[in-house]
Amino acid sequence: MKERFNIGVEAINFGRILVISNLRKLNPEISDPELKVALLKRYYEKNFSKEEFELVIQSLIRYNSKNTIID
Repeated sequence: MKERFNIGVEAINFGRILVISNLRKLNPEISDPELKVALLKRYYEKNFSKEEFELVIQSLIRYNSKNTIID
């Protein structure tokens, strides 16, 4: 059972890596916060109304701006 779970997790992670790679290929200058928004759009945009999704994006942007580590 644990082995099946681990295989599933690996498959999901591999899929995420492919999506991130594609997003970076389409926009090589994309910042990490922009990548998070693009990834969210790729996975979930069709699950929300346009207005709801804009609220989710704005919330993610605010969260990232408050939790950014400055060197």
